[in-house]
Order: sequence, then C-alpha cells, then structure tokens
Amino acid sequence: MELLEWEQHAEEGPLHEVLAGHHPVAVLQRNGDFRWPRYSTQLQLAGFGSAMGIRLRVATDADGDGTGAADTPAALALFAQDAKAFPLQVIAEARGFAGLAAKSLEVAVNLHSARSTATDLRSALDSRTSINVACGVIMAQNRCSYHEAFSILAKASSHRNIKVRRVAEDILDKLPEGPPRAHFGR
Repeated sequence: MELLEWEQHAEEGPLHEVLAGHHPVAVLQRNGDFRWPRYSTQLQLAGFGSAMGIRLRVATDADGDGTGAADTPAALALFAQDAKAFPLQVIAEARGFAGLAAKSLEVAVNLHSARSTATDLRSALDSRTSINVACGVIMAQNRCSYHEAFSILAKASSHRNIKVRRVAEDILDKLPEGPPRAHFGR
C-alpha cells in the first residue's frame, strides 16, 4: 500500500502510467528498465523485483440512466519478488484476468449506484408523503387549498429555519393516531 501511495504522490510508475491512459499494460522489471528510476528504487526498498499495472476498462452507469457511458479509471497492480516475473505469457494471462476483474468491478459499482439511487428515491417518496399528508391536515384545519397549505408549511420552515419535511413531520407527530407511514414496497 505504501508503494502504491508513493507512486500516486510521485506520479511515476506502472500504475500511474496505465491510469494516465498512456498504455493498457506497464511492466517494470528492475534489471534493465530505466523509465521510472525513483519508482524502481522504491520497488526495491519494498522488497519487490517486478511490478505490473494493467488498466481495467470499467464502464459504469455514473448518471443512473442505464447507458453505462462513463468510463471509471481503475487499474490492477501486481508485484513480484523476482526481477523478471512478468514474461509475455504471464502478461497475457494477467490481461485476461483483468478483463474478468473489470467486469466484476463494473457490476459491483453499478449495483452500489442502483442501491444508492433506490435509497434516495425511497427517502424522497417518504418526505413527499409526509409533506402531502401534512398539507392535508392544514387544509382540513384551515379550509384552504393545497397551494395555501404548502405555503403555510414553507413559511413555518423559513421561520424556524428547518426543512419543510421536518415541519411536516412535526405536524404529523401531533396527530392522535401518530404519523402515517408510506408503504412503498416494504
């Protein structure tokens, strides 16, 4: 981890190279590779002889619209004690593994995004329900329209310097039956 942090800070090394988009795979084999002299020293101090960075192509649905258009920067870092641990065959196999890792990461990121969106939507629906029911209570008490009831809530919110949802929940907490609850697929 310290080596990865050093590489990120120094902006030098195979992982930095692939994340910058310069190459899909970057390999440092300490003996005879002079591209990153400071990184090579750090690699040796960490007890490694070789390092490889492989860019992961992770298309995520960052905006939640289902298009999967955003490309999330990600990479796989591999380290070995041997100074020549990554011959062409190993690089090819690592690239195949990176493809599987990218798909797994993509699914995990999209699942997290979908769950987060669902939580946000549920919260919005719950808030809207509280506001609408509180407006109904105000309408019944004051014999006014929905627009006027919402205006009363908004003024109370502004006056008390709290969210409209909180004012609505305070009103509903005072109902004899207690606050009604939304039932959105629970």
